[in-house]
Amino acid sequence: MTSTTIVPVTTPANLAAPANLDELRLAHAGSFASIHTRDAYRGDLDAWEAWCDEHNAPAFPASRVVVDAWCRSMEADLDEQGRRRVSDSTLARRLGALSSLHAYAIDEGIITVNPVANVRRPKRSTVSTTQGLTRDEARRMIATADTMGERTSLLVRLLIHNGLRVSEALAMRVEDVFEQGEHLVVTVSGKGSYKAVIPLNAPTRHALEAVIGTRTTGLILQTSTGKALDRHNVAKLVSTVAERAGISKRISPHSLRHTAITAALDAGVPLRDVQDFARHADPRTTRRYDRNAANLDRHATYKL
Repeated sequence: MTSTTIVPVTTPANLAAPANLDELRLAHAGSFASIHTRDAYRGDLDAWEAWCDEHNAPAFPASRVVVDAWCRSMEADLDEQGRRRVSDSTLARRLGALSSLHAYAIDEGIITVNPVANVRRPKRSTVSTTQGLTRDEARRMIATADTMGERTSLLVRLLIHNGLRVSEALAMRVEDVFEQGEHLVVTVSGKGSYKAVIPLNAPTRHALEAVIGTRTTGLILQTSTGKALDRHNVAKLVSTVAERAGISKRISPHSLRHTAITAALDAGVPLRDVQDFARHADPRTTRRYDRNAANLDRHATYKL
């Protein structure tokens, strides 16, 4: 299988109608502004092409029969403990990537029918499976981060107190920080280039100002040598903080965002406000973090 590098299509030579699958994938990737979306789709489509190569099946255009067979093979792929290697969410995302590629080809007049459109997707769980922190663990995590320097303190507080995605925190720039009324705020770029203004509480503001120092431009979160932090740096740092805080369960950066959203819902913050806080486009996504969704004490009948 030919290795495909996902980059935006910007050169005139690439602006003609795609002539093969590699060119189609490049053009399709160039339609997304987010580098994270391009990277995710690259991995998903690589998995599809690899499976088709292994089974001597056409990767494009796909057929419904072949796509269904791919789904069944992913469902049947188990590890040594009998657990599925490909989760329902990953399967659904891979189908979404493949369907998006064919939809793009339809727009370009290359094909007329999307063979993936009606393939049955796994039902998404109504409960998030991410392992978050208890309130006590979150306090210990923050207290430990505060002893490890302003940058670590800032990162952990942004993830727990502001519920930022790692990509949002890493993309924050000094130029994005400003005062709005009595608040110190920062503009973050979320999914789909969506921008939101995030207020910072007093301890986070102190950590931010210490990290920025006298700088007037550039990324806020950097390494000690001035290079940009990446996801690997953040994951390792969060794991170290959790270990020093005496938290034995596996904690990822998303665990801290999960903790923030869950804690807000547990505190009784209205769903609409938590949705805005989490920057979720769909309130059903926010609802997946509500651990008390089935609590009968909250049933609407008692309010009527």
